[in-house]
Amino acid sequence: MSTAKAHLEKAIKRLSVAEKLLRDGEYEDAISRAYYAMYHAAKAVLSTINVFPKTHEGVVSEFGRRFVLTGIFPRELGKTLADAKAARETYEYSVTATIEKPEAETILSNAQTFVNAIKKHVEKSETDPAKAHTLLKELRAKEEERLERLLRKYRT
Repeated sequence: MSTAKAHLEKAIKRLSVAEKLLRDGEYEDAISRAYYAMYHAAKAVLSTINVFPKTHEGVVSEFGRRFVLTGIFPRELGKTLADAKAARETYEYSVTATIEKPEAETILSNAQTFVNAIKKHVEKSETDPAKAHTLLKELRAKEEERLERLLRKYRT
């Protein structure tokens, strides 16, 4: 099994658990599992281009840099990943912050959208390796263009 598929399986399992926790009224734990579903989905898509960040911040950052800034995924997906990470950290570690059902439902809905979008993308790239290779080349070219623009901006 590929690394991408293994991460996708984890993402789907985490999403299922998050749904059960939400139904049971365990909102803090539901958003934690929802975030981890997104985290594993992001790791899955990053692995398709041989990028393996070691930290949560690295996963969020690299997903944004390689898939959002390049236009492969919409900005909203990058934002929902970052927001879910922030919410998980807030509610996981704070003894005073409490999450209400509507916020938990929104985070779970965003996680479902995120995981489904990544799943479709990964499945496409795994069924057509040539397309995946082309995507990797395009990503590299877009990243080089972005860096060149930044360098020109700072030189002036």
